[in-house]
Amino acid sequence: SAGTVAPSGKVTLDLDGKPTATAALATDTSGNTTATFSVTIPSAGVHTLQTVYAGDPNYTATTSPAVTINATKGATVTALTATPATLTAGMPETFTATIAPANAASGTTYSLTGTVSFYDGTTLLGTSVVNANSASLANVTLSAAALHTITAVYSGDPSWAASTSNALALQSVLLPD
Repeated sequence: SAGTVAPSGKVTLDLDGKPTATAALATDTSGNTTATFSVTIPSAGVHTLQTVYAGDPNYTATTSPAVTINATKGATVTALTATPATLTAGMPETFTATIAPANAASGTTYSLTGTVSFYDGTTLLGTSVVNANSASLANVTLSAAALHTITAVYSGDPSWAASTSNALALQSVLLPD
């Protein structure tokens, strides 16, 4: 009868009112019955979690009270490269920013969105949309007479925080006559 037999079956975890994961009940040697879930929260902000137990022959179905969590944005790292790597008078540059989670889990695929603004010091060179976790600004012609300090600033998105790249110093190399 109920109370002498551990509950059995499955529990469903609802995330923001939608079934997201299902786990089988497990009873330990102390008689505690639990269900364990591993889910990815889809975006930063407030989310509601609730479990639904379907019941078994000894126990009736039940739904837990809802709880809310506040998920924070994940930290990011922005890396900047220039092609060609050396500034040459009259040759346009292409700047590429690659954005990644600061604490990426091995084997996990991430899809970051947003924009990247490219700067030479405090002067905006242009802005590009992030696609496949990177953004590029092509055909940038820089003055050969100055030292340029290029940075890329990632805007962030609903799940990921903004970040600024390393500073990339470019100065013209004089070509022999």
